Amino acid sequence: IDYGASVLSTGGKIVLAGGADSNSDGIPDGYAVGTSTYVNGVAIGADAQAVPKILSTGTGNDVDSSIIIRGKSYTGTGIRHGVIFYTGTVNSGLGSLVVDGSIGGATSASWTRGVMLGGDSDGSGRPVELISAATTASAIRITGDSSVSASGGNVFGIESYYNQPLRIAATGVGGGVTLNGYSGTGTAPLAAAVQKNSGIALNYASILANGGPITLNGTTTASSSTEAAGIHLGLRTGGTVTIGSGTGFTAQDGTAVAITSTISPIVFNADSIVTATVSVNTNSTVTVQTPSEASATFEKAVTFSGLTLASTVKDFTVGRSGNTASVTNAQAVNIA
Repeated sequence: IDYGASVLSTGGKIVLAGGADSNSDGIPDGYAVGTSTYVNGVAIGADAQAVPKILSTGTGNDVDSSIIIRGKSYTGTGIRHGVIFYTGTVNSGLGSLVVDGSIGGATSASWTRGVMLGGDSDGSGRPVELISAATTASAIRITGDSSVSASGGNVFGIESYYNQPLRIAATGVGGGVTLNGYSGTGTAPLAAAVQKNSGIALNYASILANGGPITLNGTTTASSSTEAAGIHLGLRTGGTVTIGSGTGFTAQDGTAVAITSTISPIVFNADSIVTATVSVNTNSTVTVQTPSEASATFEKAVTFSGLTLASTVKDFTVGRSGNTASVTNAQAVNIA
């Protein structure tokens, strides 16, 4: 979807995907797949150009008015993405919003992401915005999978760009946000790649929800001795990563978003986690733990640096029973 484009539905689904309709629901069940010429599965926007918009403005329910974007990169080497948003606004209205990107084979590229949220490198600061007013826990679901990448480069499940805002907002009462990021093993020693090989790497990002759960699931297959982590938050140059509630904004499609308080429970499921400048705001619980009880120990020591919890947080839990990795919090925490 090139710069300046608008894709509009007044109630039906918007689907960017590919493959067969194996379950006869009227939409393809697979991915739009990149080629040797256009290596990204799905690319939205372009540098220094007008903002594209993908919008559903109907009054349909969560199923009928959903927006679905699925992309898989080309199988060759080179910089590539399953889905990349250079800039743009995607607003599914009362429908759910699903983004699913994966990498089509091992790579020796310097940068490879399942889902890249940003990339407008002209420095204009135009945001990437993903918005849904659905009232279900799964209002917004983003999955990035680069776990097949294992021969070099810097690989990420989900990454947000460091010099432009990412705004994800589930505005419907009870609406939730889930991010699933799975990273492979990359080895390129790029000086700027302080988050390389991470399942989820967020910078200059706001992840907001109006009462539904916010869940970040991040894992990496890279060695625990590298810079890799299941979840990296706020390590690149840019603004604070804000999760829960935050400052209101007007989206590029004119939608006013005002989630200045929330009762959303917030969960980080990660095999390892690193934080820098992160603000977590909720009138509910915050949990940091490994993805499963079967593997209760974090893959490496956990140090929370620059993590600020709102005083309204009801409970802050770190680790599962049986965890043997050390946990260090570098600042005081005061909760309700």
